[in-house]
Amino acid sequence: MIRNTFLKTYYLSSLRRNQWKSDTERERIRDKKLRVLVDSAYRKTRFYRDSFDELGIKPDDIKGKEDLEKIPIVTKKMLRDNPRAFISSDFKMEELKKDRTSGSTGIPLTVYSDQKS
Repeated sequence: MIRNTFLKTYYLSSLRRNQWKSDTERERIRDKKLRVLVDSAYRKTRFYRDSFDELGIKPDDIKGKEDLEKIPIVTKKMLRDNPRAFISSDFKMEELKKDRTSGSTGIPLTVYSDQKS
């Protein structure tokens, strides 16, 4: 609870601070956060590591929003075929709860969640 409150306060103060920055500075911040996210996805999830390697992409190749088109779009079929490939190495499988969607729009989808979510 305390950590959650801290994060909310941190992000809110960051938004308030950044609203007064120039467009160029906000884009620089956005691109920096994107690079951190892409690097984390590559290091921690099998899907992104395998996809990047197959396409010959390295996390450093994604420098800003213009480079997002290099990353494959995730489809429900990809999630259905190998849901575990999308789970971050930050999580232990035995600590995750496995659920399935009802499949009201088609085939059910397996999803994993931790206690916090």
